[in-house]
Amino acid sequence: METNYTFFYVEANVVCIIIFLLLFFRGLTTIGWQSKQRIFVNITVSHILYFAIDIIGTLANGGYIPKTYLTAAFVNVGVAVFLSAITGSWFVYVELSQGAEYIKRFKARLLAMAPAMAVTVVLLFLFIFFPSVVLDDENNVTTIYYALFLAVPVLYVIASATRGFTRAFRKENYAVRAQYLVTAMYPVIISVVGVIETIWFMAPMFCFSSSIMMLYVYIISLNDQVSIDELTHLNNRTQLKKYIVSEHSKQGDKTIRYVLMIDLNRF
Repeated sequence: METNYTFFYVEANVVCIIIFLLLFFRGLTTIGWQSKQRIFVNITVSHILYFAIDIIGTLANGGYIPKTYLTAAFVNVGVAVFLSAITGSWFVYVELSQGAEYIKRFKARLLAMAPAMAVTVVLLFLFIFFPSVVLDDENNVTTIYYALFLAVPVLYVIASATRGFTRAFRKENYAVRAQYLVTAMYPVIISVVGVIETIWFMAPMFCFSSSIMMLYVYIISLNDQVSIDELTHLNNRTQLKKYIVSEHSKQGDKTIRYVLMIDLNRF
């Protein structure tokens, strides 16, 4: 790996880490702390750690740090674990954002993250007891590693995208269709870009695409955050839109209806 490219790749990852740090601190100070915000913070942390480990791998490939078995094991286990954590947490975030009742229970969220935890255990077991299965003589990863590396993230991407797109085109979700489409497209876009980067390793495309898409998701989510009532913790603007669309679809076009909404700041 050329020196100029190595430093360019490292600098790009550092910039992405800074962007996600800003999102992380902004998430910590969000008014009306909820499970959804907690998952969002977890996603930013997973991205930061993924990029940090990716920097170590890039420096090892560039010859700036020794490419030993320990280095290769640390980097490859780390990126697999945090990629699974990113996609798994995103699935939970999508379900919470779109009002799935089952995911509000802690046990359900734990079960949703079970595949990510399982692949972590499997990779640690292989790297400790059967290193030749996942690394060759030159400490490069094998096909079996790639299969494990991609299996769980692909599962989460398909699940979150399918459920997001399905909900987006329901009549009752017309008012929030844009938010549903954005959250459904995020894992698909970064996955496609990640595959392109793997095949054509000339730019940190996963880093750039993740940062751009996460910033866009955050900007879209601001509409919800500024509309949350501190007393009821409900998104009054979106709830009103959903109610109107729902009633319109039930009653037909000829029915005239009036909505009275009173916002009381003090009692």
